Amino acid sequence: MSNTVQLTIGGMGCGGCASAVENAVKPVTGVESVAVDYATQTATVEGVIEAELLIQAIEDAGYEAMIKAPSKA
Repeated sequence: MSNTVQLTIGGMGCGGCASAVENAVKPVTGVESVAVDYATQTATVEGVIEAELLIQAIEDAGYEAMIKAPSKA
């Protein structure tokens, strides 16, 4: 069953950094799609995935990552 993980990314200084984060996440087993938004410093990843593996891949690429807290209405 596919799920969506939203992450807050730290350390991105430009659009190229967003591409680097995206390229770090794409090869993680189970990732179906990834969208990184430099302006909001977030990543949305879909697939059969574990958030810990995504965070590790992003940190290995030199950035910070944590699961994004749900928005309060």
